[in-house]
Amino acid sequence: MVKTDSRIGNDALKETKNNRPQYNMEHQPSTYIPDHVNIDGFEYYWERYSLKGETDPALANALRKGWKAVPISRYPEFGGNELSKFFTAEKAIANEYICTDDVIYLEREKILCDQEKEYNRRLAIQRLEDNDSYNFKS
Repeated sequence: MVKTDSRIGNDALKETKNNRPQYNMEHQPSTYIPDHVNIDGFEYYWERYSLKGETDPALANALRKGWKAVPISRYPEFGGNELSKFFTAEKAIANEYICTDDVIYLEREKILCDQEKEYNRRLAIQRLEDNDSYNFKS
């Protein structure tokens, strides 16, 4: 008897010669995504979409910054998350996008990420310069 887990691609349970189960203890986090799902030129991250049954405003903020949910069609093996069995809203999300538990996988073009990083870097430098000039005015 061999049971496989298609998400990690190896045997999850094997019988030994004594008919005692031997478990594969290699851990794969629930947020593991294989490299073939990601497209070059994009950056990816997990964002929480629900908190205590309510939509998390952080997701709306990420969407305003150009992040988009990665469709489940890119990695169908990831479908069927545990929450989707119980909650209607999560079921709709889980059937369309890559998500697990209460997080959803987002992507954005690398150039937009680089622009935001540069903006934040310049803003931090400006704040440091403003703080230094304020401290030396005494």
